[in-house]
Amino acid sequence: MQNLDSRLNRFGLGFEIFTTQFFDSNPCDLYSQNLIPINKQPQMAN
Repeated sequence: MQNLDSRLNRFGLGFEIFTTQFFDSNPCDLYSQNLIPINKQPQMAN
């Protein structure tokens, strides 16, 4: 079970880092970091 726990902990940490970056950044930061899907970028360009 320790193996499974360590894998879950790593996934939880990665997920926490991703959501923190996503929700704590303003839209300009998200565009510059390419966190917003590419198909949404042309709408902003137009």
